[in-house]
Amino acid sequence: MNGERLRVGVILQISGAESDRGEEMNAGISRIMQKTNREGGIRGRKVEIIVGNGMEDEAETLLVAKKLLEMDYAHVVICEAGRWITSPVVRAAERGRTPLLLYGENAAYPGVKSDWVFKIPGSGKEGLEELSGALKMAFVAMRKTGPDKVRIKKILEENLSAR
Repeated sequence: MNGERLRVGVILQISGAESDRGEEMNAGISRIMQKTNREGGIRGRKVEIIVGNGMEDEAETLLVAKKLLEMDYAHVVICEAGRWITSPVVRAAERGRTPLLLYGENAAYPGVKSDWVFKIPGSGKEGLEELSGALKMAFVAMRKTGPDKVRIKKILEENLSAR
């Protein structure tokens, strides 16, 4: 493998009251990453997952999102949609011009409108399967474009229909 790693930022609650669900999602996403790397990565580059522990409150989640986007330079960010979490993360993704895979029961919330957001509704195992499919599509996009976020977004739009 050569070159820069392709970074996928994930905002999960891996401590506190909802940590079981966060750990389950982290394990599922990690399996997808490991399989991709075993198969040679993407265009010869390893995929790196960067997990940010957020979701307890809006301020904490926004700090995690900013770190993933501005310090870790994630090429794609995954976040569970929450009642007060969604808007600040969406704004941060827009500013960073980074595709955001927003998943979970609240992902279909009509108030979220952004060309950079791809909504993956569902929860539990079904939600993880939907997210897995969207993440694989993001990897297909990265295979075609490398770390170009605008081109990744365009391919996701063609295949996932940004809503």
